[in-house]
Amino acid sequence: MLTLSLLLWTGCGGDKPPAPEADRARALAEMERLTAAAPVAEAPPAVEGAALVPIEITWEGVGLLHQSYFSDREAMTALSVALAPYLTGPVQLFIRYDNKTFQGQIRVRVPPSGFLRPPAESGQSIDLAALAPITTALASYRRAIASRFDVRVDGFSVGIELYRGPSICVIGVGGAPPPDGRVVSPCVQVNGVEICGEPSATGVSFAEDRLKKIADCFP
Repeated sequence: MLTLSLLLWTGCGGDKPPAPEADRARALAEMERLTAAAPVAEAPPAVEGAALVPIEITWEGVGLLHQSYFSDREAMTALSVALAPYLTGPVQLFIRYDNKTFQGQIRVRVPPSGFLRPPAESGQSIDLAALAPITTALASYRRAIASRFDVRVDGFSVGIELYRGPSICVIGVGGAPPPDGRVVSPCVQVNGVEICGEPSATGVSFAEDRLKKIADCFP
């Protein structure tokens, strides 16, 4: 879970807080360090009756040929098995490609009751790292499609979408490209604006003003 601490910047003449890009880069670097230092957790036992979870794919800008790639039976089965202990079904998988920016996305959209193991919250801290099994599953799925059909698929970003009333929240990943999904971003994107927390070994901590901005994402 992410615990955001408000950073106070002082100095002769009052230094300005870091730009959003610097804030994000610093938080991601710390999250990567903590992830690398943490022991590799064993996969939890599968939820009874959840060996497979149904997956529904929504296509946006993806041609028929690549739709057939992403629908590969073996890759889809592996993704279903990996997500079953964590998400209720049917899992909403969105695969998008923007022909103007040449950017692709592979995202799971999770409804309010969609988490079987929601990230724990404690005070101003949210355990975003607990979402790593989901982002890792998406990254492994992407790798399978890229290695079997089209290496360019490795350029697709992966992440989790949370639609919560007026708020559209997105949680992405960090790490060297193509990221393997183990490093969950300590920044939550809310309606297109990134709000970064302060990673620690126990979660990501958010300052009170930032916590209010992401409150709808984790009701």
